[in-house]
Order: sequence, then structure tokens, then C-alpha cells
Amino acid sequence: MESIYAYKAGRIADAHRLLAPVRDRLLDAGVEKLILGCTELPLIPQHDMASAPEHYIDATDALIKKTVEWYFAHSPRHPSHQGTPHHPIAA
Repeated sequence: MESIYAYKAGRIADAHRLLAPVRDRLLDAGVEKLILGCTELPLIPQHDMASAPEHYIDATDALIKKTVEWYFAHSPRHPSHQGTPHHPIAA
């Protein structure tokens, strides 16, 4: 939580410094994926996420993708239901 508070206060370097050891301990313990379940958390390790995306799951991003996927699979407006063209939501 201290990392999130630091980020919200504009202390970005402090936020990363506070979060990095937690990430390192979890990965060293064998954790394969870190679920970033708070909306602020993916903002803190952005550079780390870009360089090692295999270690992170952004819960908000995953939820949005699955919601859009579900919508197009179940929407009566979807071409598989009516045969009419559709325009997917731009990601």
C-alpha cells in the first residue's frame, strides 16, 4: 500500500523503489505471474512490464479484454447472430 500512496502523491521513484523488492521476493520464491489487481499498480512498474510482460497480469486490462470478448460472443448485434457487419471496439 505504501507504494500506491507514494504513487498517488507523485513520488513515482519512491513508489517503484517500494514495490520492486516485493516483486523480486515473489519472483525469487517461484511466483510465475504477478496479478496487479489495483488500478494504480500497473502504473508503477510500467518499465518492468514492458521489458518482462510474462511476469505480469494487469487485472483491469484482462477484465476489459474478456468483457469485450464476451460481448461480441453473446451480442445479438454480432455478425454470427445476424449476419450484419459490425465494428469492434478499438483497443
